[in-house]
Amino acid sequence: MVEKKIKALLVVLGITLSVSFLSWYGSASFADIDKDGIADSVDNCLNLTNPVQSDFDGDKIGDPCDADDDDDGITDIVDKFDTNPTEWADFDFDGIGSTKDIDDDNDGELDENDLTPVPISEKLTQQYLVDIESCALQNGTSRLLCYGDFFGYLVEQEIDDKNPLELALALSQIEVLDDCHFVAHVIGHAVFDETLTIPQNFGVNGSLCRGGYFHGVMGAFFHNLKENNNPIPDNLTASCNSLIGSSSYVDCIHGIGHGLVNYYPANLESTTEYCHQMSYYQYYACTSGVMMQYTDNQLTDFGATKENLSNMCLESELSPFEFQMCSKNLGISLAFHNNHDLEKSSESCQMIENEQGRDLCLEQTREEISKYQRDKKIQFLEKDKEKFQPQWIKQGDKRWIVDFLSSSVISDFGYNEDSKEIRFSFDAPKVIGIYVWNELLSDKVTVTINGVPQTNVVIQQDAVEPITAFRITPTTSGTVVIASLT
Repeated sequence: MVEKKIKALLVVLGITLSVSFLSWYGSASFADIDKDGIADSVDNCLNLTNPVQSDFDGDKIGDPCDADDDDDGITDIVDKFDTNPTEWADFDFDGIGSTKDIDDDNDGELDENDLTPVPISEKLTQQYLVDIESCALQNGTSRLLCYGDFFGYLVEQEIDDKNPLELALALSQIEVLDDCHFVAHVIGHAVFDETLTIPQNFGVNGSLCRGGYFHGVMGAFFHNLKENNNPIPDNLTASCNSLIGSSSYVDCIHGIGHGLVNYYPANLESTTEYCHQMSYYQYYACTSGVMMQYTDNQLTDFGATKENLSNMCLESELSPFEFQMCSKNLGISLAFHNNHDLEKSSESCQMIENEQGRDLCLEQTREEISKYQRDKKIQFLEKDKEKFQPQWIKQGDKRWIVDFLSSSVISDFGYNEDSKEIRFSFDAPKVIGIYVWNELLSDKVTVTINGVPQTNVVIQQDAVEPITAFRITPTTSGTVVIASLT
């Protein structure tokens, strides 16, 4: 239509142009590279769709292309209120910006009376805004490496080890950081490098960012042993003993598994043998750490090719338990390497030739990504998390250790070897998980609480280890008896 009008006007003026010129003019005038219906010549966001031409701050840069929509000096990727120039921060995640929020850290004490009203994560974000924005605007591996360098530097600057962890968690929750677990590894490693000791490194809530801090500390500890040609200590779990009864204990044992791979980077047999010296649940946590670090290393070094994925966890070379753990942790590692993209991670799992390994990889990938999505929204309190509480019946023999996993406190544990009866008390009606070596029990048992038989107890035999797992869901506190049926 426009082309016809131009041609008619030119005829009136006595000017004749070639058809090719008119065709060029028409196509140039209505080129639309982002296909949003707005001609490129007038589009305020040339390469990104912006059909309504939104431009909140009126700077003639469309909002999808504008890194700072409200022109407040805070990049949109960090700005929780990118169309409000008076607000940008919400580090207590209550939906109210810090300017209007009368209790910025959500601790119940009004800011006007609070000696430390602003969360440390907000202070650090303000202080290192340029560094954080620089990392956030990068993609893939470059983004991870950038954050790794930044948080390593931050550990050097901060006296309190928990401050970098709090920042990592906060940036993860506002989706500036893809996953704080990797960064927590870096923080833990950097902290150990500064102190060269383990116990004092566990004075923080290392369960933040899903235990990555402990994994980093223990990884650095074993790396340091190897660098100095020192042997692995006889009692590996002793370094975690101060955490028994806390939710962080399992993370610490899991971290030992990561560290063992640092010591024996290409020897799964040696690493898993050390895990075998532990109790059942310790062995489970340790082997999981071994396989997570091992599969991550393999993916980093050799990529997600069909050959590498299929040969990483060979059923013929691993015990049934270790094969399962390797295949599951491959799914976890793939989720991390694909920024928790379910479709991409699943495509990689599908390349695994072993059917069982493929199914385990897919199952754990889905579970890992589900946990990732949940943990971005929920910050669990220490009191709400399950705590590992091993009950040491007989020192020096792993088969005589009964492992408990519960947020309830277990006490007064006893075992009668003649009657094969287990007895213990617990202080709150919380779910109790118990892992018992089969030789400690009779073939058939009954479970009572305060003398009352329980019907809501799940009893399951482990598929590959001589272990029986109990899951008890009490409605009151009291005393549990697991007794043999006669």
